Amino acid sequence: MPGTDTENIIIIDDIEVDIASLYSIKHRCVPGKCSKNKCCCSKYDICIDEVEMKRIVGYLPEAVKFVPHLDDGSGFENIFEEEEPGLFIIDAEEDGLCLFAYPDEEEKIFCSLHSTALELQLHPHKVKPRSCITWPLAVTDDAPMQLSIAEDAFSFPCNIRREKSLSLDPDIAQIVKDVFGEQFLMKLEKSDR
Repeated sequence: MPGTDTENIIIIDDIEVDIASLYSIKHRCVPGKCSKNKCCCSKYDICIDEVEMKRIVGYLPEAVKFVPHLDDGSGFENIFEEEEPGLFIIDAEEDGLCLFAYPDEEEKIFCSLHSTALELQLHPHKVKPRSCITWPLAVTDDAPMQLSIAEDAFSFPCNIRREKSLSLDPDIAQIVKDVFGEQFLMKLEKSDR
C-alpha cells in the first residue's frame, strides 16, 4: 500500500489491512445522492466472474423495469464483455456510466440492481457485483492481498473523512462483513489499534 504507515498494517487471514484508512472513513450509499460526474457507477470498470454474471442475469427481468433499454424487444442486450477467460466487464455508456445505472428526473443516479434488491426486500450485496458492494474499500489482487480504502474515496458524496475513531463506521463494518465474513470483521474490530 503505497504511502501507508506500516505500523497501521495488521494481518487478518493473510490479508494486509490498513486499519487506519478503514477507521478514517464514514460511508453511506444513498441511492439518488450521486450525480453522473460524482458517481462510482461512472468512474470504474465493473469486473465480475462467471458466478456473479449468472446471478446478475437471473435478476435482469427485475432490473429491466428500471433500465428498459437493456431489453431490445427480442431479449436482453448483451451487457458483458469478456476481459479474459472467466472474467467479464459490465459495459458502460459512452460517458462511462454503467449500463445498470439510471437517472431520475433530477439527473440523480440510481443502480437498477440496487433498486431490484430493495424491491425484492433483499440486501443489495445479494444482487450487486462484489466490486460494487466492496466500494469504497480497495482490495488488491497481489499476494499478499491488501485491504484499504480507494484513493479517491473522499471525492464522492457518499464518503466523509472521520477524525480519529475507535470503531469502524457501521456501514464500513457492514461492507467488511458482507465481503469478508463475520469472523474477519470480528478480528478487525478486536485488533489492537
